[in-house]
Amino acid sequence: MYPLTGPQASRQAGFTLLEVIMVLGIIGVLASVILPNISLGGASQMSMSLRDLTGHLRATYDSAVLTGQVHRVVIQPKKRIYWSEAAPLGISISRPPSFEGADSSEATRKEQDREKLLEELNEVEKEPRQSADAKRIYQSRSILVLRKSVLKPIKWLTVEDSVLKKRQLHGSIAFASIFAENMQEKWELQNANESEPISLYFFPSGETLQAQLQLGLADAQGTLVAGGPQYTVVLDALTGQSELLEGFQDAEFVKSNK
Repeated sequence: MYPLTGPQASRQAGFTLLEVIMVLGIIGVLASVILPNISLGGASQMSMSLRDLTGHLRATYDSAVLTGQVHRVVIQPKKRIYWSEAAPLGISISRPPSFEGADSSEATRKEQDREKLLEELNEVEKEPRQSADAKRIYQSRSILVLRKSVLKPIKWLTVEDSVLKKRQLHGSIAFASIFAENMQEKWELQNANESEPISLYFFPSGETLQAQLQLGLADAQGTLVAGGPQYTVVLDALTGQSELLEGFQDAEFVKSNK
């Protein structure tokens, strides 16, 4: 039996265009199924988490300066998520109330006093007042009543755009600890249950509250993995820049608050 030669041989030895397309299609389907399930290593997860977090902090700082609105980054550490919020225009905040260092009981008392005063002003505003000649009735509009809006809690607005959107740390990366100037004590993963959100403040003047965030690799139970990647992010109060420190290190302002 003699081997085939000529055009007939080339047709049998090669692939048709349809066969090539079918093979490429099968490879594409397999890749779309397999690749998303390939987990990133701890180092890659950490790198992506640090990139997103530091970029988000800087973008929030820039937004506060450009818009003239007080901003804050809100963190739910146990859920590993964070997002940005802005105060309405015209709201001026020099420092959050807890920054003054009052204990929780004092802060609670002040909040109760504020609510009581607001209720009283609401009642005063409703009471009609009569003119001296008793011919006109008008509503009270004293400066104190007109300024009662400053007593109301600030209605923070969630910032949603392509840059400042709600984010979550990648993979198994977790917040190991968080501390800021407006906090009474450091939040730590190993000692914490579900906690209230933590807020980092950014002001139109270009200032922020100093903050330190430590990130590490955690297992399925939420316990930090010894030997996993660990980094500390320190937020500068004057520039809004984030400094990255390898390992868990306390910044100077944290040491001075111990």
